[in-house]
Amino acid sequence: MARPLAENARNTRQNALDMMARLIQEFGYNGVSMNQLADRVGIRKASLYHHFPNGKEQLVGEMLEGMINHHAAGYQQAILAGANVREKLQALLKFNLAESSEVSHVMSDSLRFLSEGQQAHLGNLFVQGQFMKVKQVIEGGIESGELKPHDSELSTWMFLSLMGEMGVVEQYVSQSDFPNKLVTLFLEGLM
Repeated sequence: MARPLAENARNTRQNALDMMARLIQEFGYNGVSMNQLADRVGIRKASLYHHFPNGKEQLVGEMLEGMINHHAAGYQQAILAGANVREKLQALLKFNLAESSEVSHVMSDSLRFLSEGQQAHLGNLFVQGQFMKVKQVIEGGIESGELKPHDSELSTWMFLSLMGEMGVVEQYVSQSDFPNKLVTLFLEGLM
């Protein structure tokens, strides 16, 4: 029995979003055309524009929104897996090691080509879905006495910055003990 048209359309749309992420990772934003994407997805360029009438910017914006939402859900699951601040931060790092090297590259390469409105929208999604979740973990640690009082906004940005570089260092470190060592360094400092 043939699949309903709506299901085929959803699959085609999702295939285009997934393929765009892979192509941007391989060739960069400027190295990917709608023709190339249509060829890889196996549809005509006109069909691609049917799904994304505003073209590449719309497609990439939706792709990035999906990545941010996926990460927000992963962050929430990672946080729930930890019993204390240290375990929650370690779980976040483990999630990032497993998920993020592709995402951070695609995000950093693509975001600058989007309109200011799309950048602001995606920035708000990031703040709500990731930044605020990490900040709540850190503030919870301050409230429980696990962490000394400090500027939780700054430490949240620092922690997120460390996680953003995980794709760069993951090839040099053991994934099993690296999150523990990095969280210890982050929480206990260098002195």
